[in-house]
Amino acid sequence: AETLLQTNHFDPAGVKEIADSVTNRWQNLVTRAEERHKLVTASLNFYKTAEQVCSVLDSLEREYKREDDWLSRHASGDHDRATLIAQLINKHQEQKEAFLKACTLARRTAETFLKYSNRSLQYFTHPNESTFRGPETKVKIILEKLLTQENRVLEYWTNKKKRLDQNQQYVLFERSARQSLAWIKEEGDIYLSTHTQVGNTPEETEQLLEEHNSFKEKARETREKVKLLLQLADTLVEKGHAHAPNIKQWVEEV
Repeated sequence: AETLLQTNHFDPAGVKEIADSVTNRWQNLVTRAEERHKLVTASLNFYKTAEQVCSVLDSLEREYKREDDWLSRHASGDHDRATLIAQLINKHQEQKEAFLKACTLARRTAETFLKYSNRSLQYFTHPNESTFRGPETKVKIILEKLLTQENRVLEYWTNKKKRLDQNQQYVLFERSARQSLAWIKEEGDIYLSTHTQVGNTPEETEQLLEEHNSFKEKARETREKVKLLLQLADTLVEKGHAHAPNIKQWVEEV
């Protein structure tokens, strides 16, 4: 067109009109192609994300539903049980945050997909405009399924969190009971059985008195710990703790 105009074409107005028409159509085609690319990309992103999130939720639901006797798998003599259960609880909390973020991401990709879908209606016409239906219905069904799965997984997550918390409560209770029993057997009983004399000299008597006062202070501290331990045991048992029989057994021993 430029060449024709530069060579003084006999109908410059017609040439310019045709050139402008081609340019406008080309720009319109590029715009439509870009919108179609955005729409297809958003569509793939949504369906792929939704499929992945639903798959993860399925796996988590199976994991959380599975009954796991964690205490039986870890011997009571394992000094790292308190650390292990704390790590499990942290991991469990992180899983919740992760799958909730994933569900939110899926909803956002759905919003983006529907936004480009609605925008595409401005650029494309359909043979049966009156009967044409966009992806809204299908997206809605997928999101409803996702929400149902999310709520179900949250319920199972809460149940497992309760089991983990009760395991942690029992492990810490057991550790405190062992510590109290260890002091009573290893220090208390030994002290009482070996300190039966009052001393033959003033210096020896004074030394024995200092040891006795120190022993009394430790005994008082241990008694307070045991008192609190027994109160905690009563509270846990009254609330229907899963490990109530074991807690009662420790109470009797202490």
